[in-house]
Order: sequence, then C-alpha cells, then structure tokens
Amino acid sequence: MKKSYMIFMALILVIITVLIISSYKTEGEEAKVTLESVVGNSLFKLLDNYDAILSTKELSIDSIKEIDKNLTSIEVSSGVIDLAVGQELLNPIANNLLKIMNDLENRYYKNKQFTEQDKEKYQKAITEIDTMIPLIYKVYYVPNSKEGAEPKLQIENFDELKTINNRLIED
Repeated sequence: MKKSYMIFMALILVIITVLIISSYKTEGEEAKVTLESVVGNSLFKLLDNYDAILSTKELSIDSIKEIDKNLTSIEVSSGVIDLAVGQELLNPIANNLLKIMNDLENRYYKNKQFTEQDKEKYQKAITEIDTMIPLIYKVYYVPNSKEGAEPKLQIENFDELKTINNRLIED
C-alpha cells in the first residue's frame, strides 16, 4: 500500500511538472507570437511609409513636408523594431533621413528655393531609401516564409544597412 501511494504521488508530481512546463512553453510561445506580430506590423508600416516616400519623386517644399510626416511614422516603427530585435539599426537611419529633410526644408526657407546641392542631397536620400527597402526584406524577414511575411527576431547580415546609415551621416 505504501509503495502504491508513493508511485501514485510520484505520478501526480510528474503530471504537475509536465503541466507546469507545458504552461511555461505555451506562455513563451504566445509571447513570441505576440512579439512577431508587433514586429511584423511595424515592418509593414515602415515599408509602407518608405514606399510612400519613393512615390514622391519631385522635390518641392510640400513633398518635403509630406516626407517628414512619413519619416516621423518610420521613426516610431523603427524604434519598435530595433527594440524587439535588440539591434539599433533602423532608427538611426530614420533619424538621419529626418535630419537631411529638415536641413533641406530650412535651406529652402532661407534661400527661397532649392539649390542644385539641395537637389543632389534629396536625390541621394531617395536613392538610399530605394536601396534600403530590399535589404529590410532580406534582413528582417524569414526567407521563403508563409506569404513571405514572417519577421525574424534574431537578425544578422545587417552590414549593408550600417553602410547606408554611414553614407547618410557623411552628408
């Protein structure tokens, strides 16, 4: 009887342990799915705003103001993504692009027009954004994932994004 009771208690302890472990695993999986959802949504917003900027080809004070709005949204999404993946890459790029656009806007109000140098600076920023979009897909999404939209939480091979940021700083 004593042996049966011990086996029964051991079995109960094993069942409780399995339930606790599976509960932790489930909570961890839920947290991961939630984080992936937040990152995925932020990546979608980020890319949508970058695409909106690319659709603005002509340099004008109105286009600069519109780009500033997009970049402000990009800055928020970038901050979320950078925090989630533990690598500050996208937010510095957004900050540098905002600085470039603010400089262009200030120079416009000072000179009452855009100079050739301003036009070159604007075009360089647009070119960098165009270069960056495929890199974001490459760095932040799992290749061949379902519908191509599964974000990575562990990123790697982001040197090209750092290079873009460095080029933006140089200007």
